[in-house]
Amino acid sequence: MFEGYPMGTLTLDSTRLTINVLAENLEVPWDLHLGPGNKLWFTEQKGTVSYLDLETGNKTLLLTLDDVHYQKSRGLLSMALHPDFEQTHGIFIHYNYLKIESADTLIKSRVARYNLDSQNEKLVFDQVLLDEIPGQTYHNGSRMIMSPDNKLFITIGDAGKKMNSQDPASLSGKLLRMNLDGSIPDDNPYPGSYAYAIGLRNNQGLTYGQNGILYGSDHGPNNDDEVNILQKEHNYGWPVVEGYCNTDPEQEACNELGITEPLQTWTPTVAPAGMAYYNHDQIPEWRNSLLLGTLKAQFLSVLSLNESGEEVTAQRIYLQKVLGRIRDVVVSPSGGIYLSTSNHDWHPKSQPWMYDSFPSPKDDRIIIISRTEDKTSDVPVFSEVTLVEEFPSANGQVAAELSGEEIYKRNCMSCHLDKGQGVAGLFPPLALTEWVTGDSELLIHTVLDGLSGEIEVNGKKYNQEMPGFKSLLSDKEIASVLTYIRISFGNNASEITPVDVAELRK
Repeated sequence: MFEGYPMGTLTLDSTRLTINVLAENLEVPWDLHLGPGNKLWFTEQKGTVSYLDLETGNKTLLLTLDDVHYQKSRGLLSMALHPDFEQTHGIFIHYNYLKIESADTLIKSRVARYNLDSQNEKLVFDQVLLDEIPGQTYHNGSRMIMSPDNKLFITIGDAGKKMNSQDPASLSGKLLRMNLDGSIPDDNPYPGSYAYAIGLRNNQGLTYGQNGILYGSDHGPNNDDEVNILQKEHNYGWPVVEGYCNTDPEQEACNELGITEPLQTWTPTVAPAGMAYYNHDQIPEWRNSLLLGTLKAQFLSVLSLNESGEEVTAQRIYLQKVLGRIRDVVVSPSGGIYLSTSNHDWHPKSQPWMYDSFPSPKDDRIIIISRTEDKTSDVPVFSEVTLVEEFPSANGQVAAELSGEEIYKRNCMSCHLDKGQGVAGLFPPLALTEWVTGDSELLIHTVLDGLSGEIEVNGKKYNQEMPGFKSLLSDKEIASVLTYIRISFGNNASEITPVDVAELRK
């Protein structure tokens, strides 16, 4: 068995684990799947499908898409192997592409089947199962999994159209279910629709646990990242409810719409991605747990479950800022854990201070964590950690009486930068713009409720989602940070008061 090279060990209560690098110099390996012949299949966001031979360590490139649209949150995303792969040689992939309609260039995505030509070691196109799924510069999802009854589940993000998540006729913001030929199963809950569950925002993790429970991880805006039990015809709330039904309006919506609350939330957000269920004797401390990779928070979360699998009883955190952004997690039959890192996408291009030394010269990587009895090693030793200051806890508590500048650094600077200059093509500037110094009501509404869709700032167009802060910041905190940006970065505008915010919040 190929062991790669060690980069550290991890000590638990009574178990010692080794962390070995199996592959490196990859480009955002989004999805991992164990296949026959001891092969670890993986997609790279740039548009390739490969497998890693776990016996030899050799990588084999099987497919390079020629029409993939690869940028930041777009590209070749999820993958699933046919449940009878050894006979059919089929795999399913989901990827973004561009479509020209009139004078517009639209982002779309499709689910397609390819078959493995094992003699020539390449994937050959078979058919498109689902096409022209609405896409966006953000929130495209996705993750795939095969169900026990041989249906294909895939999660699709809301593509910036929030209320589409609540519409069963829309493909966006859903857990979709299809037959392996791309048709709609007769027993889907919404007639004529692929939708199986609704009310999701940007789910990027799926795994089955005990008793056939399907778990999913979903990105929140600035608050309430979620882990959910995904069930037929259930509504998970977005954008009407964020996280638990813990405000009066949310409780009213939960009662009216029958919202299903999450198992676990994180505020501030950690950006949960791939996940896997662990129940192996190799690591007894992690038995009956969900292993969850996070992007923004850069840790491996181990969520212990109760006996029924319907409640999270504890969270333990490991390897924060050791590997960087963890995109996917897979458990092998022998109890080993495979991780893929995702350090070449998203913020490292524009906010390097958030990610310290990432991406490293050898990123991205595929890692294996496995049990070892060897206690003599000169590599770094890691153990359980607590959340660092940027991601203090799951209870959403923010320190009292922060200044406007401190609130800006905590919540805004990662996108708009230290001097409010923004990032060209991604995040608009806050310096010397009418969006900041002009209509105060528009500015307050934008911070309370967020913003999606194309806007123009200082003659340049931007099309990224800004999440709302109404659930995260108080009236006083929003007034304080908005006053700060209106008198900073060369701006000279009037103060915004907590009363101004409170009136518009109503």
